[in-house]
Amino acid sequence: MTDPWRFFDRREFLRRSAFLIPALHAGWTGAAVNAETEPRDRSPGQTLASHPVEFLNLELRSHRIPEQQVFYRDTLGLDTALEGSALVVRAGATKLRFIPAEASSEPMYHFAFMIPENKLDRAIEWMKGRALLRPNGDNGVVFHFRRWNAHSIYFFDPAGNIAEFIAHHELPTTAPGGFSPRDILSACEIGLVAPNLGGLLTELDQRLGLTPFMNASATFAPVGDRHGLFICVTEKRTWLATDLPALTYPVDATLRGTTDDLVEISELPFRFRTVA
Repeated sequence: MTDPWRFFDRREFLRRSAFLIPALHAGWTGAAVNAETEPRDRSPGQTLASHPVEFLNLELRSHRIPEQQVFYRDTLGLDTALEGSALVVRAGATKLRFIPAEASSEPMYHFAFMIPENKLDRAIEWMKGRALLRPNGDNGVVFHFRRWNAHSIYFFDPAGNIAEFIAHHELPTTAPGGFSPRDILSACEIGLVAPNLGGLLTELDQRLGLTPFMNASATFAPVGDRHGLFICVTEKRTWLATDLPALTYPVDATLRGTTDDLVEISELPFRFRTVA
C-alpha cells in the first residue's frame, strides 16, 4: 500500500509541520457541515460562468510529474499523456494538466473528483492497495457533509496533493456495478488559497457570477454549486483530512461559460477562462 508521506523528505516534513494550525481543523469541519445558505445578491452585470458549474480543464504546477504519471495511469487507471514537459490526466469530463513547477517550489493543492452517488463504499474497497485513505478522526475514513448531503474520502497523490472522491447524493449520478476508473466523473473542486478572502470572493462574484455555496467565513468559502466548487480558504488554514497548511500556488481553470473570456484575479496567481 502506498504511503503518501514517503514522498516528503524529513526537511520538507518539518517545514510543513512548522506551519500547522490544529485549531483551525475543527473550524473547517464545522463550516463544511453547518454553513449552507442561498447565494448573495450580485450587482447587475454579465455572468460568465455557466450553471451548473463545470470544470473543463485545470492547470496546476507539479514537482513530481513522473511519479504522478505512474500514479494516475497505473494506480488509478486514468488516461494520461505527456505533452512536452507537462502531464495531462483525463478525469472523466475534466482534463488535469500538471506543468513543471519552478525549481525551488513544491506545490500542493486540494482537488476533488466526483464519483457516482451510490458508489462510495465500492470506491473504498477499490482503493485498497492503491492509496492510503486519510482517517476521519472517528476510527473511519468517510467524511460526512450533512448540509451538502455528501460523503467523501481523501488521499494523497505522489506530489502531496490532497485528492478527494466525493459522492453528492443530490445529483442523479447513480451507476450500476462495481467501482472502476470510468466512475471518476469529473474534477469538481479545486482549492484557491489567498491571504484573505474578501477580494477573491468579490472578483469571483462580480466577474464570473459565482457566489458561495454555503455561508462564507473569514477563512473558508466554497464558491459555485454541487457540480463545481472553488474551495476558497485563507493561507495557512489547515486542509481537512490533513494537518497541512493551505499555501497559495497558481491555478488556471477553464469553465463552461456563457461566452469566451479570460478573468485574471487581482494580485493572485489565478486565471479563469470561460468557453461557450
